[in-house]
This record gives sequence, C-alpha cells and structure tokens, in this order.
Amino acid sequence: MPASSRVPLIVERRSDETEEDTWTVYPTAGICIKFKEAHFSAASSVSDPSTSKFFINLAHCTELPPPHRHAELDEDKVAQMVEEDPDAFRIPICVGELDRSAEDRSGEAVAKVDVLVNSEFFHKRISQSEFFRQLTLRIVCQAIEIKHSLRVDIAKQVILRNKKCIGELCAQRIRKRPTTTTEANGEGKVKEKTDSKEEEDEEEEKERTEVDQMLDIEENGEKRRPRNFKVQIVDGKYADVRIRMRDHFGELVKESDRITLKMNNDRIVVLVDGCTKCADFFLPVDVKDDQSDAFFEAESATLRLKCPIDWN
Repeated sequence: MPASSRVPLIVERRSDETEEDTWTVYPTAGICIKFKEAHFSAASSVSDPSTSKFFINLAHCTELPPPHRHAELDEDKVAQMVEEDPDAFRIPICVGELDRSAEDRSGEAVAKVDVLVNSEFFHKRISQSEFFRQLTLRIVCQAIEIKHSLRVDIAKQVILRNKKCIGELCAQRIRKRPTTTTEANGEGKVKEKTDSKEEEDEEEEKERTEVDQMLDIEENGEKRRPRNFKVQIVDGKYADVRIRMRDHFGELVKESDRITLKMNNDRIVVLVDGCTKCADFFLPVDVKDDQSDAFFEAESATLRLKCPIDWN
C-alpha cells in the first residue's frame, strides 16, 4: 500500500507531555450504556446536530487511581457528601474520543465514547451498587458534554444486559499518577531487535506466528480481545510494526485496497472496508510519520510499517 494513501490522524496531546509522563492503556470492558438519542451543542463542530443512537462504553483499568477513601465510605456517607458539595466525591475518569463509525448488532452506524475508571472501583462499587453506578454515570455524562459538546438525557439510559461494549475499545493514553509503582501491562511493549541477517527470515516467520496466535489476556478473570499487532525497535533507528489484518467477520484480509491506514507521530489506526477498526494503538516512541513506509504482505495478511524514530 503506497505511503501516499495515508491520512494524518490528529490526536490530542499536550505539547509538554512526554512518553515518560503517560501510560498507554488497553482497557477492559465493563458495562455498555445506550441512549436512544444524543444532541450536540451549537458550539460543536459536528455538522449533524443529533444522532439516533449513542453508547458509552464504561471500561476500566488499573492505571487510573480509585476515588479517595471510596472503600471506607458507604452509600449514605457519599450521598451526604455529594448533597452538601457536588464535587466532594471525585471519581478519576479518562474520556476517549468520539467514534461515529461503530456499529450496533443490526449493522447500523452509531456513535460511542469509551470512558475509563479504576478497576477496583468498578468491581467493588459500580458493578455492585446502583447508587455508585448512577453517580459515576452522571459524572461521566458531564465530562462527555464538556469534552465533546454532546448531551444526553441520563434518565433515558439503558444498560445493556448481554453486551459489555459496542464497537472496539480503543487504547488510551493517560497521565501517570504522581507516585506509583504500577506499570502498564505488557501489550505493545518495546522489544529491542538485534538479530543477525542470517537469523532474520527465521525470526520473521516466528513473529508472524506470534502475531497470529496471541492469547487472550485476562484481567480480574475477564478475557480481552487478543492483540493483533507487534512493535519492535530495530537498532534504535526505526519501529518495525506488524499488524495482522482481519475483517468484521474475523476473516483474513488479502486485498490491500480494503485497507485504510491513518497515523501520526505516535498513533496508528487501521480500518478495513472503511469502517471496521482492525487496530488502534499508541506507539512507544515518537516516529517521523511523513517518512514512514507501509507494505502489505497479502500471503500472510500482514500490514508492515517501517517508521523512523524521532529522538528529538
């Protein structure tokens, strides 16, 4: 696939924020909340002011901290705190980007936003208590309205019983806590490659198998979708990225014209047939996206990228 077919993807990022300040987080699905309609404010840049369906994927991760003292405060105490001061009980959350290309079970395009909370808080409070679930949802809806100028009627929510998320959960970059010893999970971790030329073909075949046979990763007993990409740093000069291409039905993609690649200096998004998101992840280093090359290996259904690293 020619490099000229790439479309730059704009990702919000603080100019003073470095790789060491953030984690790339791969969330675990929690609950999915459906709203029959959502409305964008006049301040929004979205041309269509309303959407027929909107979903919130309330997911969780260990990297976000839980609310302060949440384990020792019962519902009555928190309710009293919130009544006296709405901001007295703060819930750390991470609001993702607005995705209008997700599909519901009927194949209809819908809008959704992924929102992350702490895993412990999710399991001990949100999943067990209607009070904490609604309190969290109120805060989440307020945050979505602030970030995306999108408003929903929380009274018209529907929590899906048999579906934990709509579409695919996207990797998110969040700031690290001031003091912590927790590391991000092993997905997408950097591996230094120093193989000799003689071993290269054998290693490539091994890596191709690894990408195709990734095991489901478990967190708190819940399985997540296997990772279908691999990132390696080669000689400290460039990132070698390999993505196993599958369509909406899980079938291998062998035609390059079905693939759309979007990237910037630290993020890669790959779509199949213009709507199915095959991969969405942050790179562990900044790269020179305008100098990156993409190649599609039809036989192995693998998209490969060679991205020069920008160490400046």
